[in-house]
Amino acid sequence: MLIARVEQARGVVFIRNGREYSADEAATHLRRKLKAARGRIRTPEQFIEHLGTRSSVTGKPYRVRLPDGRSLDSAAWLRQLLRDVRAQR
Repeated sequence: MLIARVEQARGVVFIRNGREYSADEAATHLRRKLKAARGRIRTPEQFIEHLGTRSSVTGKPYRVRLPDGRSLDSAAWLRQLLRDVRAQR
């Protein structure tokens, strides 16, 4: 559900290893990483910590640029997104 919310994040730019990606591209990348983890990720918190925060190749943190121009680490943005998802249940 969290990756689906990433995919729906219109106007958000994901920055991975210095390159910019759309929400759709970011969601596709995160789904590939989750699939490669082969069941080792069991919770959304583990997903954020181990897959959604940094490049597994370079170790560089992922960044998110919001529609208002603010930029922050993806970890903070994903944690807030998770809180929003849980609040809507």
